Amino acid sequence: MRKKELYTAIGFGSAIASLTLIMMPAISLVMVATAVIFSVWGLRTENKAMNRAALGMAALALILDIVYLAVVLVGKA
Repeated sequence: MRKKELYTAIGFGSAIASLTLIMMPAISLVMVATAVIFSVWGLRTENKAMNRAALGMAALALILDIVYLAVVLVGKA
């Protein structure tokens, strides 16, 4: 596996992990950051669609993390 393909795989895996870890926002936010970094680095490969999908999943996970944190923080007030 070439280095650029490895960036794509790490970004995609991190994006999937961030979506599955939404109930743990601290870990999910770390995964979102990792997915964004590696997907942007991997955009220069021929797997652009997979990197764009990873960026979309990371954005969705970020939005859901913010919503989850708002509901939890407002619920405790």
